[in-house]
Amino acid sequence: SFRSCLVLSVIGLEITSFNAMVRVNLTITQFITEKIMRLKFTYLLLLPLFFMACQEKPQSGGDSTVTSATQASGKEEIAKEPATLAEKIEAAHKKDLFMGNDLIAYDFDLWFGGNKRTDARIIMSTNSTRIRMELDNGKTLIYNGEKVYQVGDTSAYKAARFDIFTWPYFFAFPFKLTDPGTNWEATAYNTLKEQEYAAEKLTFDAGIGDAPKDWYIAYADKESHQLYSAAYIVTIGSTQEKGEEDPHAITYTDYQMVSGVPIAMKWDFWGWRWEKGLTDQLGRAEISNVSFMEMDESLFEVGEISKEITL
Repeated sequence: SFRSCLVLSVIGLEITSFNAMVRVNLTITQFITEKIMRLKFTYLLLLPLFFMACQEKPQSGGDSTVTSATQASGKEEIAKEPATLAEKIEAAHKKDLFMGNDLIAYDFDLWFGGNKRTDARIIMSTNSTRIRMELDNGKTLIYNGEKVYQVGDTSAYKAARFDIFTWPYFFAFPFKLTDPGTNWEATAYNTLKEQEYAAEKLTFDAGIGDAPKDWYIAYADKESHQLYSAAYIVTIGSTQEKGEEDPHAITYTDYQMVSGVPIAMKWDFWGWRWEKGLTDQLGRAEISNVSFMEMDESLFEVGEISKEITL
């Protein structure tokens, strides 16, 4: 009948519409699937590049973290390799560790001509601006960075100023080679007891210390740059010409490590000549009970019973 034909027609239209919708949905699904696959493929291609970029090191070859001071200057600080003999000796003796402490204390025993000359406990700042020297005879010398004093027992002590500066200087010598006012020059005299050393001559600017006319020749091992000897003249209370008539030398042996710093525990004193080098032995010294300490300013205070020691 007419109604039946109408119903069938409607059903046919709905089926056709449904099929069309199915085809559209399939097309959309296929489109989305293709996009997802392309994204996955692209991701897989880029993933290795991402990890390579993360693992790359800075072109500078160093740490990318810099201090504010370095950032401000726009330059990276690079550790300076020791270039001169003086710098190499200081590096071999671990100057940075030595100077990282406030004070160093040690027993000092000295003999000259077969006789005991000095028996003392010395406490000094690592930069030599404070020195306390307690002698076994009851006398105490103090250098407070400006003046030298004899405290407590103030009886006559002729060599007081010489002693408080000379022996601590010999002790600290390997750490003071690049101090302000030091000057170095080449020397052809580099042999001691038929052994060649790395050697250079040290002089001082005018006004450095009590005896700026003093000079030294430092002898160091060619490989390790550990200090072996120092030839020197003494001009305090005299002239350079007079001092050069009778040069001396000190040799450093029996090095022992103290908190990572090599310290020579035995010194020997010799006559010295330009052509011959070491000649007759004149004396010796022993260092013992060495230790680093924290700063204690009270050690360098001068009491009421004291007298200033001048040149």
